[in-house]
Amino acid sequence: MEYFGCMGKLLWVDLSQTEKEKQFTEQTIPADVYKEYLTGYGLGAKVLFDNEVYKADPLGPDNVIGFMSGLLTNTGAFFSGRFEVIGKSPLTGGWGDANCGGYFAPAIKKTGYDGILFKNISAKPVYLLIEDGNMELRDAADLWKKKDTAQTQDILQKRHGANYQVACIGEGAENLCRFGAIITDKGRAAARSGLGAIMGSKKLKALCLGANQATHIHDVVTMSTLTGNFMNQMCAASGGWIDDLVSWFGYTPLFSGVVRFLQKHNWLNAVEPNNLDFYGMKRWGTCGTTALSANIGDSPIKNWKGVGYIDFPAKKAIKISNNSVTDHETGKYGCHHCPLRCGGKMNYPKSIHDYPLPKDDDDIQQVHKIEYETSCGFGGLIQCDNLAAIVELNEMCNKASIDTISCSVVVAWAIEAFENKKITPDQTDNIVLEWGNIDSVKILVEKIIKGEGIGKILKEGVKIAAEHFNATQYAMHAGGQELPMHDPRQIGGIGLGIQYEVEPTPGRHTSTCNGCGLPAPETDSSNKKAKSIHRLKGQFMQHVAKTQHNVKNDPVPSQDELLLTSCSADIVNGLGLCLDAFGLIPVEPPLVEWINGATGWNFPPSEFVTIGKRIKTVRHCFNLMCNITLRDTRLPDRARGYREVKGKKEAVLKKGPNAYRMPPIDEGNQAYYEAMGFDLQTGVPSDEVLTDLGLDYVKKALESRPTSDRCRK
Repeated sequence: MEYFGCMGKLLWVDLSQTEKEKQFTEQTIPADVYKEYLTGYGLGAKVLFDNEVYKADPLGPDNVIGFMSGLLTNTGAFFSGRFEVIGKSPLTGGWGDANCGGYFAPAIKKTGYDGILFKNISAKPVYLLIEDGNMELRDAADLWKKKDTAQTQDILQKRHGANYQVACIGEGAENLCRFGAIITDKGRAAARSGLGAIMGSKKLKALCLGANQATHIHDVVTMSTLTGNFMNQMCAASGGWIDDLVSWFGYTPLFSGVVRFLQKHNWLNAVEPNNLDFYGMKRWGTCGTTALSANIGDSPIKNWKGVGYIDFPAKKAIKISNNSVTDHETGKYGCHHCPLRCGGKMNYPKSIHDYPLPKDDDDIQQVHKIEYETSCGFGGLIQCDNLAAIVELNEMCNKASIDTISCSVVVAWAIEAFENKKITPDQTDNIVLEWGNIDSVKILVEKIIKGEGIGKILKEGVKIAAEHFNATQYAMHAGGQELPMHDPRQIGGIGLGIQYEVEPTPGRHTSTCNGCGLPAPETDSSNKKAKSIHRLKGQFMQHVAKTQHNVKNDPVPSQDELLLTSCSADIVNGLGLCLDAFGLIPVEPPLVEWINGATGWNFPPSEFVTIGKRIKTVRHCFNLMCNITLRDTRLPDRARGYREVKGKKEAVLKKGPNAYRMPPIDEGNQAYYEAMGFDLQTGVPSDEVLTDLGLDYVKKALESRPTSDRCRK
């Protein structure tokens, strides 16, 4: 049978086998399964559920780690350079996935497989090599705990070919840091969920892929026409007064104050901020919003207890944002088939504080431009305005393959715990942990990477570390996963708060309900920001009445909004696409047309909502099989905006744009669960939902759980 858009099979690699014929097994995937789950983590969720990976010890032999390409990768569709890594998370103990860009996604698909999955544990360090006509597990003794991720890539590309794509781990993941990442292209990271630690536990150093199998496309002419027309529309949307204004004004501290004022009075949409976002991504990339976010209440400050314009004002934040970063840029970097090219390569900046820069590695002098999450995490969250120091911390994490989000949250927690004498100097080897003390932060990160001293505890993640030191009140996580740099207490942030708790990989800002809580003017039915936020809603649910959420009048998004934003995120991730393309670009990508052109399915938009809901439900039920419910993923009180004082809720923040804000997340969770058909107490989907989605195998597994698990509240 000929497959279009997909390769029709998966590759399983048994790391415990020594004979080649037993190491590799192909699994054929029926065509109908692609129509039900797409690829990416959609197909991955079904495969891991079928193999009962939810029963596994995350760092044991029964866990599986999979590298999944996207359905639209290598079809000519724009923004199709993302791949998903999947497995049972060492960080949360439930479903784990991590999304990554660069050029590894097309390399996976060129092997002739939609995904490569590893099981069991190797007796010695190995790496996987796949090239046309050959696949083998090779000895990695010369790399294991000897070479970092950049050095590993250089060695493997020199050994096998400069065009081979490499995904690998470094010392942090090798030492089983629970927020271990997987690095490709020396700076693109599949970082969330701690899946790099699974590679470490399996003694799998790297994947080195150099095959060239083609993807069959159903209608090449249509795909080419769609992509060409979209490119013309995107070019036409570039330029104009918005670009001129932002290029002149967007780099000034005053800009943050103006945006904060517009946001406060619900006037921000009047200036078409989707165009602002588009320009900012083209001009600066994600680091173009670091200063702005710190001062409008978006990025958390001082471990979520600070106020941007007081504790990290624009004059400080701008030192690690916008032109301060791109002035050191030596060239743009774009992922596979991306016309936006928001990334960049940069030289190490000269520090305004004469912070010493590393000089021992030739390859360390030019690095990937820092991204928003990293600049905020090692910036405002820990009170550091030293760009050179943040760039070096980013490189330390990338080379050791640990997640910069999780690492910065752990560091911020440690500083506050030290400040409150929950951690003592004798427990830190006499390192004084202080806000903005970058020298002590660097030493702490080195200890985390090596698993030495206090780092042996901190590498377990903020939840376990906080429990160890009896300082859970400062630990900012959801279900064990450290929170990213977007604050649900901000105006319109309730969608973030909901998704941090209900998303199968909790504490994630790039999935589920993000954006559905943003305000829209009451009287402007043509509002462009509202249209951009609900871009997928317009494509996938034209049979649902279009609504515009107004935070002022209705703080909880509607069930339609929650359902559609949730399902659309899983569709995008199942296709191998970049979510930024669907919220930051003022031109609507022809997503449904791309899918149908590549596959020949001819599905209506409504069918993709069902697919997204099916994917989300399987991932959700994986967690139920791990005995994880909303009780386990509840946000800390601080992230919900309050603290308990004598039995009453008292606002954490009493100044700034988020002052006295306590978003009704519990009400939002209830609306989301009702929209998805999940029981609010147990999280179990209704029989009707499971039947409608064709998930009888999931229903059977849920019924087989012990009664105590099924009834857990």
